[in-house]
This record gives sequence, structure tokens and C-alpha cells, in this order.
Amino acid sequence: RVDKCFEIKIMNYSFISIKRQSIMGIGMLLVLAYHYMLHYGVYHSPLIIRGDIGVDLFLIASGLGCFYSLSSKTIKDYFKARLKRIYPTFILLTILFIFLDGIILDSHLSVNQWLLKISGLSYFISGDLSTWYISAILVLYLFSPLLFAFVENLYLLYGLLFIVYLFPCVAALCDISYLNIFIFRMISFILGAVIAYNILRKKEINIVVLLVSLIIWGGVMACGYINIVDYPRNQIRYVFYPLIAFGLIYGIKYIKSDRILGFMGKYSLEIYLIHQPVFRYLSFIENKFYFVALTLIVTCSFAMLVKIIINKLYDWTASGKI
Repeated sequence: RVDKCFEIKIMNYSFISIKRQSIMGIGMLLVLAYHYMLHYGVYHSPLIIRGDIGVDLFLIASGLGCFYSLSSKTIKDYFKARLKRIYPTFILLTILFIFLDGIILDSHLSVNQWLLKISGLSYFISGDLSTWYISAILVLYLFSPLLFAFVENLYLLYGLLFIVYLFPCVAALCDISYLNIFIFRMISFILGAVIAYNILRKKEINIVVLLVSLIIWGGVMACGYINIVDYPRNQIRYVFYPLIAFGLIYGIKYIKSDRILGFMGKYSLEIYLIHQPVFRYLSFIENKFYFVALTLIVTCSFAMLVKIIINKLYDWTASGKI
């Protein structure tokens, strides 16, 4: 599939031409770097690269793609296309890794845990962070048609953003603050929809003004959370992530070859689902260089194999062989 190039304009100025797949690619590289550092226990280091900002890049690209999809498809076809992209791969790999965890790590799940894992709802119901992004993106897909209507009205859009920044306080008070890593990221998904709105409707929502407003708005709310509830201070960084992510998107144009980013973007779903189980299975490797090299080779090779298998299943289904 051709990786479509999107032209972002701000105040009639051509800001940048971007490729959605390249955004996904740099996001995947950042997430990999972040998880490698977590694996080696440097989460609290002041020098840590906040690779989890890669999630915000994923969500900006997803918001952009969802808005485009909704502009050209019926809601039924939109949901069919979104679920087709996520669920077959997710279910296949989830079942595989549940079995491998039992065999290799002697880790076994109950029937209820199995069902939660396969449904993709384990993050929201039990706080399972292993595939929280899948749970999050499925919920965002569900509410995308409503967001599509909100973006059309600037007042409704700002009202929605205000409501989003109220949610972390509610989550903390209800003792479900693990949801905050998703709630804050909703802003990035909405930003992706706003970018798409600017492109498709040729309207002018000044993204820079919107981002600065969000930092001020979100920063005030986050500081309030710290004083009102026992709120983790390090989560304030999420307020700045959309602006930093937008800056990274701008920087993509200075990369002369995006072959690696294109590969990582094309297989981003598969790599995301595969890399952490591979980390667990190969954790016995003590040499850092060998560990990083081998896990990358195994993850990328397996990701390509999984995509081939899923595509073959689609082809066989379409031809009536299954």
C-alpha cells in the first residue's frame, strides 16, 4: 500500500509534508528504546529518553488515519476496516504468547484472565499494562465517529479537551489512576483528528495555539491534581508530549532516508505485540549488545512472518478456501 503524504498547513503556511507510516515508524523506535531502558532498570534515571512519547506519535497518526477513513467510509465500513487491522493479529499473538508463557515461564492464567486478554479489555478491567495500547486504541476507534462530529465545531472541540483533562482527577479519586496513561494520551489522538480536519476541510484551526492552550490548561489541572490527591508528579510530562510529538513530526522531513521508519511503521502493530514477550523469553542473555541485537532480529523477523500469515488468511477467506 502506498504511504500517503499529508500536507499540514498553519496560517496558510505549508508546515510540512508527512507520511503517516513514517510517524508510526519513529514512534515504534522510541517505544522500543523506552522498553529496552525499562528492561535494564533505568526508568528513574534523569537521563532517560522518554521513549513513551512514541505512543503519542502512534495516536496522532491514528487520529489522522481515523478521520480520513471516516470522511470516505460509512461507519460500518470504518469499524470493519479498523477491527480487521487490529483483532486478527492481536488474538493470534495473544493466544500464542499465553501458551509460550506457560511453557517457557511456567506462567498460567485462569479462564477469566484468558477471556480478558483475548477481548483486549484487560487494561480497563484489571489494569493489565502489557497491551494497554490495544485496549486504548479500540476505545478510541469506538468514539471516533463522535469525535468526527466534535472537530467540526471548535467550541465543542475545546469543551471536549476540557473534559478530557478532568478525567485524570476523577480516576485518581476513584483509585483507578492506572487509566491516566491512556486518558492523557487521548489529547494526542484528538490532535491527529484536528490535523486531518485542517487538511480535508481546508479550515484553519491554529495547531500551535491549540497546543500552547493545552499545555497551559493541562498544566494548571495537573498541578491542581498534585495538591488535591496523591498524584504522581512524573505524569505531568504527558501534558507536554503532544507538543514534543508534533515537533518530532516536523523533524521527520530532515531524515534523508525513511526506509527504516517505513519498515517499522508497516509492522508497528506486530512489533509492538511481539517485542515484550521476546524480551521475557531472552532475558537470560546477560550481554547487553547481544540481547538488543538478538531481540531486534527475532522481533522483526517474527513480525514479518505474522503479517504474511494474516495476509494469507485474508486471501484464503476472500477466495472461499476457508
